[in-house]
Amino acid sequence: MTFNGNASIGGGRVSTRGRNTGIAVGGDGRGVIALFLHSQFLGVDLTGLAGGGQPAAESRSVSDLAECTTGAQANADGGCRMKGAAASLDTYWAAELPQHGVDYRQPQPVALFTGRTDTGCGAASAATGPFYCPPDATIYLDTAFFDDLRTRFGSSGGPLAEMYVIAHEWGHHVQNLTGVLAQSQDGQTGAAEL
Repeated sequence: MTFNGNASIGGGRVSTRGRNTGIAVGGDGRGVIALFLHSQFLGVDLTGLAGGGQPAAESRSVSDLAECTTGAQANADGGCRMKGAAASLDTYWAAELPQHGVDYRQPQPVALFTGRTDTGCGAASAATGPFYCPPDATIYLDTAFFDDLRTRFGSSGGPLAEMYVIAHEWGHHVQNLTGVLAQSQDGQTGAAEL
């Protein structure tokens, strides 16, 4: 799946946190599944254990991706692709939800990070994987996850797999807006992942 090369992706809201947040960055994602499952089962945020006590990554400006303005750039660069996907998802849901009586509110800018970052749901690290955090209405994507998809889990979906992940997490934001997320969590706290 690719963007039309002349398409405008100027509306996508994506921020980067930390250094080297390119999509192809490698990372140590050992224990991704085990830590996530334990966190969900126990209802406790265990993701701080994976960070090794490192300080949280500092946030950089959303304008870091300001140079990403065309579909051709989105096809060539992972960060630009996330910006383009965010712009497309925002456009779609802003038109679709009002037709069903739901006021659409954009999520906060998608947060691309590497290593570790603080969220409204607690600390996030490479072991956390992509997630939507309802308290701060933000989608968090550790860019090392996409490298893990290719190298550890054998994904050959490339850009389509990357855009599927952001669309999936955006779906949790839509669930939050419609009230479905709160019903499905039934008293659970933390990151939204069904």
